[in-house]
Amino acid sequence: EPALALGKIEEALGISLTNKNTLDEARCYILIGEINETAEEWKLALENYNTAYEKLKRKYSDTPEFKQTLRGLSNANLKLGNFSQSLQSLQETATLNLTPAEKAETQLKISEVYFQQEDYPQALNTIDDINLPPTDGAALAAGVQNQKAKIYARQNNTKEATEAIQSSQNVMRSNRGAMAPVQEQ
Repeated sequence: EPALALGKIEEALGISLTNKNTLDEARCYILIGEINETAEEWKLALENYNTAYEKLKRKYSDTPEFKQTLRGLSNANLKLGNFSQSLQSLQETATLNLTPAEKAETQLKISEVYFQQEDYPQALNTIDDINLPPTDGAALAAGVQNQKAKIYARQNNTKEATEAIQSSQNVMRSNRGAMAPVQEQ
């Protein structure tokens, strides 16, 4: 129930303000931003993520909450058509200490921003620069192939689009097969 959750978050926000706990205050704004996203209230989400960003950027830029805030800023800006601000948040994310999977996810999101701007060559270049992590990369690999298929389809390159879709399906099939238990009869 979003209304109940929002009430509890607002209560926690009041406590964090009273205690002058900046990190907890930012966490509350992040949670409110996530609720806004769920309700597709993109302007409110953007406001809450901006507030969290301002709270975190000086002393807490090395926290998971800061990464989460930048992702929220990027997504809200993208949904609102603020492409340059979305890219700026993603580029700032890319400068942080990220895992290989987080780096790949960030590049995939950057490609999506270029795709939505209809800058297909740049979207494709960004995808081509992704280094997939050797482990736990099946979902990312499928996402990369799906992104390539979208780009090629918009460029009316049906051969490449078909190959990318097939590659994505093969990645998912091989991943599903690797995860399924072997049954002997």
